Amino acid sequence: MRKELSSLEHPVNDLIHIFRFTYESIFSKKKISVDHLSSLTEQEKRKVIDEALAPVKMMLQILRKFTLLIYEGLVAVYHDDLKDEDQSADMIIDRLICQLMFEDVQSPLYQHIMNCLEAKCSEQIQYFNHVAELFRGKSLRQFDSQFKEAYSSIPYETVIKTVQRLQLIPNPYMKRDYITLLEQEMVCAIKDELTKKGQRAEIQLEPDDKFTIYTYCLVQGNYPKVVVDLSFIEEFALPDEANQAYARFKGCLMDYILSPDFLNFMKIEEELTLKAVRRESNLSPALSARKINRLC
Repeated sequence: MRKELSSLEHPVNDLIHIFRFTYESIFSKKKISVDHLSSLTEQEKRKVIDEALAPVKMMLQILRKFTLLIYEGLVAVYHDDLKDEDQSADMIIDRLICQLMFEDVQSPLYQHIMNCLEAKCSEQIQYFNHVAELFRGKSLRQFDSQFKEAYSSIPYETVIKTVQRLQLIPNPYMKRDYITLLEQEMVCAIKDELTKKGQRAEIQLEPDDKFTIYTYCLVQGNYPKVVVDLSFIEEFALPDEANQAYARFKGCLMDYILSPDFLNFMKIEEELTLKAVRRESNLSPALSARKINRLC
C-alpha cells in the first residue's frame, strides 16, 4: 500500500498534487505573513486561519475515505492482524496520506499553514519566551527539589535536540513519533552518562521524573515554536489516546509550563530551597539569600 500510494500515477497521489497546486496558487497571491496576521483583529485572524486549515482538513478527510474504499479488501484481509497493532487501519492510511500532503517544510502549503498556526499561538509563544528567560540555566532539582539526585546531573542534550528537530519535520505523525521517543532518549542519556562513570544501575523513571525532565528540556531548549508544532499535530493527525508519552509531553507544555501554576510552583520551590539552605548552614537570612542567588 505504501509503495502504491507513493507512486505518482496513483489516483490518491494525483489528487493530492492537484489539490496542493490549487491551494498554493490561491494563497500565494495573498502573501500572508505572521506579521500581517498579528496585525489583524481576532475575528479577522480567525477567518484567515479557518480559510487556511479547513480546505486541507476537508481534503484529507475525502482522501481517507477514498483510500479506504480503494483498499477495502486489503484492510478486511488484515483486519484481525491490525487489532494487535498500535495503530488502526484509519491511522495507518492517514499517516501515509499526510506524508504525501505535507512532504516538505519549505513547501508553500506547509509554510502557509505554519504561519497561520504561529499567529494563532502568538500569545502562548510570547509567554513561553518569558518563562524560558526567567528559568533558563536552572538545574533539574531547581525545577523539582524531589527529583532523583542520581539523574540530576545528566545533560539530556539528545532530548533537547530532538525537540528542536521538530521544526525540520513536515509530517504531523512523524512529529508525534519524535515526541513519543523522547522518554526512551531520557533513559539512553542516563545510561550513557552512568556508563562513562563506570556505573551500572537499573533506571526507573516515574511519570513525575519524566515530567521534570520535559520541563527542564523545554525551558533549556530555546525553541518556543514547539507550541506551533503541537498545534499542527492536533489539527491534522488523528487522536491517539493510547500514546501516554505524547500526552505527558503535551500536558507538561500546554497545561503546566504555559499556565500560571508553573510560576507559582517555581516560587514555592525557591522558597523551600531557601529554607533548606538556612537550616543546613545556619546562616543569617541575608547570607542565605546570597547563597541561593549563587545557586540559581
